[in-house]
Amino acid sequence: MKTAAGFLALFLLLLNSCKEPAIGLEPLGDRVFSDTTMVTLRNWSADGKFIRAFSIEASMLIFFDAGTGKIHTTVPLNALDTISSERRLWGIVTRGPDSVFVVIPHTKLIFLLNQSGRIVNRWEVKGNLTGNFSDFALITLTRSAPLITGNKIYMTCARKAIQVNTKAARIEYFKTPGEIVFDLKQPEKLLQNTSGLWPQSYRNGAGYRDYYPQRCINAKGQTINGFSADDSIFVYEQGKRVAAHYAKSKYMTARKEYPDDSTGNFAFMDRYTVEEPRYLSMDYDPYRKMYYRIVHHAQQYVSNDSITLNQSIDKNWSLMMLDENFQVVGDVQFDPKQYLPAVLITPEGIMVMRRNESLTMPKATFTLFQPESL
Repeated sequence: MKTAAGFLALFLLLLNSCKEPAIGLEPLGDRVFSDTTMVTLRNWSADGKFIRAFSIEASMLIFFDAGTGKIHTTVPLNALDTISSERRLWGIVTRGPDSVFVVIPHTKLIFLLNQSGRIVNRWEVKGNLTGNFSDFALITLTRSAPLITGNKIYMTCARKAIQVNTKAARIEYFKTPGEIVFDLKQPEKLLQNTSGLWPQSYRNGAGYRDYYPQRCINAKGQTINGFSADDSIFVYEQGKRVAAHYAKSKYMTARKEYPDDSTGNFAFMDRYTVEEPRYLSMDYDPYRKMYYRIVHHAQQYVSNDSITLNQSIDKNWSLMMLDENFQVVGDVQFDPKQYLPAVLITPEGIMVMRRNESLTMPKATFTLFQPESL
């Protein structure tokens, strides 16, 4: 009887693993966010009841009401212009309009501005990375944007003295985890540099042109890391890896390494970017206790007409959904002609940015979706 019960349990487990994902997305309508500087708005993000975006030309952070799409308030960031002219690369994280933290790229500097745009505090990240390396800088790419929970800011970092165009150089680069945690209450030292540990294939020197971990923080305060060329998701508690979950998208196909002899070949790089499948993000939904990964599918570089060359914006993509136990429960494909792989998580649901072919229309449109059982 025990043996029969064991076989039955195994059968049910295998049967359950073969089931198609059971969560889809129900569209609930569009939300339009409008402003005269919309052409250069970047870094869209959800901040509780607000949707915020950064106007590069105006050097201004705009907070929209998530429900109405109307401007709630603006925060000028001109005070930072004399410190860094690379506005489009600033890493911005907020705790509402009156607490705006700006990470200056390629430095170790963090600034806090209030709603009037006045600098009220400044920090310089101290300490060394794992391995006693001091030659590092903060990185502020959209897919590796800083996050803040309580007094801790989670950021991406990179060693500066390494050119990653050979296998040996990559092995050296990937010895150092790609994340730091900075405590605003203990600014004299790094809190940790142990999450963001690279997957084994990376540490063996694989060249996927992926040098920055993807990150989110869940309700338990755990750090969740994903990587663009690895199917697994890694869980950290207080800087220690406590779990790894295999979570491959059904749309993920075989990945190829970028050849070292094509470094600097921008035409080949464009082709590689279009043809290669990648995971683009790792996000946590605190309202529905789910995780999301944006998946860029492999795409033909040359279209069927043998004339048109596809671009990265033309790639098919999907939103992979996982429950709080990291089980895949949905993988919804989007039409790239209608939607961009830009997702905002709000109390009402998931907002996905519509593709706007007109660069003169001063608005951005998001469709609101609600995860639902199929």
